[in-house]
Amino acid sequence: MNRRIGIVGVGDTGSAIAFSLLLRSSCDEIVLNDSNGHLAKSQAADLEDAQFLSHTRVRTGGLPEIGQCDIAIVTAGVRPTPIQSRLELAESNIIIFKDILEQMAPLRKDLKLVIVTNPVDILTYVALQESHLPPEQVIGTGTLLDTIRLKNALQADLHMPATSLNAFVYGEHGHSQVIDWSNASTTTGVSLGLTPQHQDRLAKQTKEKAYRIISGKPGTSFGVAASTTAICESILRDRHDVQPISLWSPELGCTISLPAMLDRKGAHSLGIEHLQEAELVHLKESAETIKKAMGKEGLYTGQ
Repeated sequence: MNRRIGIVGVGDTGSAIAFSLLLRSSCDEIVLNDSNGHLAKSQAADLEDAQFLSHTRVRTGGLPEIGQCDIAIVTAGVRPTPIQSRLELAESNIIIFKDILEQMAPLRKDLKLVIVTNPVDILTYVALQESHLPPEQVIGTGTLLDTIRLKNALQADLHMPATSLNAFVYGEHGHSQVIDWSNASTTTGVSLGLTPQHQDRLAKQTKEKAYRIISGKPGTSFGVAASTTAICESILRDRHDVQPISLWSPELGCTISLPAMLDRKGAHSLGIEHLQEAELVHLKESAETIKKAMGKEGLYTGQ
């Protein structure tokens, strides 16, 4: 079986994702597409020189072909400046997104759409509406990267491997994100026992890391690439991994990051019942932030 992943937008982020997928032999073939066709061809030629380390092959293709892949990753869009929030990108990127999805149609019925472009929660909703795919097949990278950043910060503070920590970030991939401190523990179930002051410092550090990165380079790419690769491998290899990703939540009325199980059929929400009252209140506030931004773009009417 020839497993194909298409990537729309192959600037710094898209090319980093392609490189990550290539080195890990995550699929059999990667198809690159960009509005700048010359860039797509150049990236494919450059990545071709790394194929000797992999079983994966890379080439370019049109948007209709991307729509027929096993997974289509969309990274195209305008990037935030160091003083912009991700939500401020909504208007411009919604226009770009709708055009891309229109050109990708008709979509393969079992296509999995993985949305990377910010604001990822809003654009995941746009992709869900425009693609007409089932909700479990439209996935935003959401707060998976924020969770990785949190675990890295905890690893540095607690001198414990990140892989031995259960600590997750939910909600908006942005300023209103929520850390599930009540359930944070080691993988053996021992509470982390952090003071409120320590929690606040780690939350601030996690939330602001992207802006520290883009103060010195055009955008984030490597962490995004690794987290996107993890999502794709969970789907293609039917791993049943649980990750915090953006998907449609009937309970909260928007696309928002919640724990979800990933398999070959897509993402399946595990709900919000496990959350304690404190985190649940903040999660609902985060959902309201997303819905307010959606309303400004004419995407949410409150019905």
